Amino acid sequence: MQTKHTAENTESSAVKVARENELQPYTLYRRSYKSENTPEYGFGDFPETIISPVLSVNAKSLRSAQNQFKKLFGWKRISFSGRFATYFVTQVAEESK
Repeated sequence: MQTKHTAENTESSAVKVARENELQPYTLYRRSYKSENTPEYGFGDFPETIISPVLSVNAKSLRSAQNQFKKLFGWKRISFSGRFATYFVTQVAEESK
């Protein structure tokens, strides 16, 4: 099934391209764990996860935001991969107007 090219479709694609070129806010978070050998933490088996924001930047995409964070914290060898990575990045949700 083919879609018809109308002014509405063209306009929406133009808006998409404009949004892709806009800078969007991204936040870097650090994940750490707190565990003691006590019954509260299951004797070390169930640590408490602590997530704290580190820094916010404006970037065009998630990948460019990660590159900016790596340049700012290059001495720390930041890694965003892995199942339980120490650092992770999320896009800040836009406020509805």
